[in-house]
Amino acid sequence: MFSPARFHSKIKSIGNSPALNCPSCGEEVEMPVFNSFELFKILEIPVHSFNSRYFTVCPQCAAVFELAPSAAMAFENGNPAFLAQQLTPVQPGRRSATEGAGK
Repeated sequence: MFSPARFHSKIKSIGNSPALNCPSCGEEVEMPVFNSFELFKILEIPVHSFNSRYFTVCPQCAAVFELAPSAAMAFENGNPAFLAQQLTPVQPGRRSATEGAGK
């Protein structure tokens, strides 16, 4: 049965963070920043987006962090500078800072 209205989950890359020390592994890296959101479409025309969350992933240890709402809003408005303190851990990385220091 055909339904003209549908919901979609999307993840969109929106840029890279400035160089900062990863809270998980301690490496200084530029992290890619993503926007995860739900999209409501009618006849394949986007009507409304909601449940928007911003997150970043460390390229060294694969730890995932959610951005604080103020940092996400600033990033979207062209100010990419945010601090490691504005990142909330969502998933730990493959290694900790103590394990990475021995390499």
